[in-house]
Amino acid sequence: MNRPHVCDIAEPAGLVIARRICLGGGIFSTIVGGLGLAGWLFNIVVFRSLVPGLPVIKANTTIVLLLIGIYLLLCREPVSSKRLLLGRMVSWAATILAGTTFLEYALRTNLGVDQMFFRDWGVRAGPNPGRMAPITALSLTLLGTAILLRDRKRSPFREVAEALTIFAGSIGLVATAGYLYS
Repeated sequence: MNRPHVCDIAEPAGLVIARRICLGGGIFSTIVGGLGLAGWLFNIVVFRSLVPGLPVIKANTTIVLLLIGIYLLLCREPVSSKRLLLGRMVSWAATILAGTTFLEYALRTNLGVDQMFFRDWGVRAGPNPGRMAPITALSLTLLGTAILLRDRKRSPFREVAEALTIFAGSIGLVATAGYLYS
């Protein structure tokens, strides 16, 4: 059974653009997450921090970005039921990992997910070594939630998913502008 494209966020006239944005986002997220993860796996410093002096990308951030990218690439047209199921599992994993980190900040606790996959012994590890920044955790939780809601047929869920995506994207743009102008 072929399902509608999961990234058809625009009206029919804009479907081609929306699909290209989803494809580009999937490729970009997979590359950034994959390179960052390779940096952690093989201790390649340049893959963890592209610009010396800027904070390194945390291991859990690379994993979540990679999972979101995989989802976006898996759930492109035509979507088979197996790819859709695998995409849902990947998006749940990404959302749970990012959401748990955000919950750690909200509850001011340590649930142990920050160093579950890799130990962060960096000089700038801070009080929570391995933990992605709170704004990153929020943005990735919003994106993961948007993906999970976007997969539903009911229109209100899709509209909420679009709003969450726009909000998360706005946070990312502001953060990027901050790094560029600092």
